[in-house]
Amino acid sequence: MGGNSINSDKVFLRTAINSDFESILNIDLKSFDPPWEPKKFEAHRESTRVLIIKDRVVGFWVATLEVSIEDHEYINLLRLAVTPAFRRMGIGAVLIEDLLVNYNHLMCATVLTDIQIEGQFFLKSQGFRHIKTLRKINIPGIGEVTTYFFKKESNA
Repeated sequence: MGGNSINSDKVFLRTAINSDFESILNIDLKSFDPPWEPKKFEAHRESTRVLIIKDRVVGFWVATLEVSIEDHEYINLLRLAVTPAFRRMGIGAVLIEDLLVNYNHLMCATVLTDIQIEGQFFLKSQGFRHIKTLRKINIPGIGEVTTYFFKKESNA
């Protein structure tokens, strides 16, 4: 975390509502290449949470509850982002904690690419471990990238 931090009495977390999605799309556009299409957020509307400071959405996460081949439930973290002006203030850590609390501290997993270096460092700082290199994929407009599987074990 950088020198700045958030004041917890000014932070509000909740499930996203319709009026949040313009802000979520804008944050996603500034955070990912390529950004998600609006229809993808629409498909995950009920599994999207936002962090609000002074009536402004400054971060969000999208996750689903999945069941592994071994029949274990886990959190599949699909998206987590903070608007650039609010990064390095502890907001990402608050979002991760909110995610874990909402899913009763189950094991959490996600996939990142080799071009998502900042995201890899962030996840490692939050206790995620790189478990496995998966495969190369082609992202239109970017080219071939390698994907990596990260997970954080349950605290429960």
